[in-house]
Amino acid sequence: MSTESENVEKKKLSYEELENVARQLSQQAQSMQKKLQEANLMNFFKRMDYSFAIISNKSVFPKEFVEKTVNEIMKSMEVPEQKEEDKKDGETE
Repeated sequence: MSTESENVEKKKLSYEELENVARQLSQQAQSMQKKLQEANLMNFFKRMDYSFAIISNKSVFPKEFVEKTVNEIMKSMEVPEQKEEDKKDGETE
């Protein structure tokens, strides 16, 4: 039985096999990245739901907490400003 495991360990992958493994790993990474983005988006919207629920029931929460929640909502709704370098890159010559 040890000879079988030694044979498997000694077998080296060909260039084509390595390319296939790399392609599969790349596809898995892309798929996982997409799932992570989807989960982050779902978490964001769930957090927004809870934040609006806090504001709707602000009488039960401390004033500072409600203010912090309102500020968080406002900040998340802001459109990020484009950096000067990004503006130059986007311009056509």
